[in-house]
Amino acid sequence: MPNDAIIPCLWLDHEAEEAAAFYTRIFPGGRVVAVSHYPESFDSPGGQARGSVLTVEFEVAGQRFTALNGGPMFLIGPSISFFVFVETPAEVDRLHAALAEGGTTRIRGASATPGCRIAIACRGR
Repeated sequence: MPNDAIIPCLWLDHEAEEAAAFYTRIFPGGRVVAVSHYPESFDSPGGQARGSVLTVEFEVAGQRFTALNGGPMFLIGPSISFFVFVETPAEVDRLHAALAEGGTTRIRGASATPGCRIAIACRGR
């Protein structure tokens, strides 16, 4: 079975391109792999416009993801986590600040968390 046999899918309303651009900008090795569109011939079940972006496949730090413009039926919640291993507490703080910008957070950065034991973990700690 290939390493990317399971690809996490982030269900979004209509922000797939924006999300992929954001994650590929803040994490190393980020790149958009492919973009697919809803057909022009019929309306989507989620109310997305004909021909609009359906999915954006992207990769960050060697992990493939799919961002889906599926409509407002489901919301992303904290019930799933992705662990990121970095070299220093400063990198934890940088990523935490970037991920928290413009939103709310349920975790703290490394400088506020002794031992750096949060969802973004420091290597060797």
